[in-house]
Amino acid sequence: MTKKDAANAKSGVITEGKMVREKCSPRPGWEEKVKADGLSYYNLEGLKWTDHPKVDGDYYWNEEACMHITQDGEKEIMEATFEIHNMSLELVDRVVNDDILLTLFEIPEVLWPAVKKSWADKKTDLLGRMDLAWDGSGPPKLLEYNGDTPSVLVESALPSENWRADRYPQSR
Repeated sequence: MTKKDAANAKSGVITEGKMVREKCSPRPGWEEKVKADGLSYYNLEGLKWTDHPKVDGDYYWNEEACMHITQDGEKEIMEATFEIHNMSLELVDRVVNDDILLTLFEIPEVLWPAVKKSWADKKTDLLGRMDLAWDGSGPPKLLEYNGDTPSVLVESALPSENWRADRYPQSR
């Protein structure tokens, strides 16, 4: 470990490739704020969002650290998500056009005409969130792709935007 790495680690800043983890103080009243934003399950018993040894706290929503991603890191994540999304669309195309696969995916037969029409009309998606594992040095890895689920709105919209506005008001 270099002197700079040791000093950063002591101050709560850890550099990992294309991102920097910064230790933070939680916002005053953060629990009430995330509840007001609709994230009521931020602290459900037994819901620990990670077992990673560098991450503090047991809550699903954690304000004790944040990640700063470099422009190169942002580009890498965007390219990976674009590629994963395209691969997902290719898979959906195969499933929609194969009755055996529709059956294997347990799509009720009564819905097949609507599914096939929607796909033919290019109504491919409304909303999605990819959960990626990424250490800032290797390629991002897909953990889960939540498409068209209501939790994506709560988890990635208002609580995150309000945290950013409170933590970095100059970035507005």
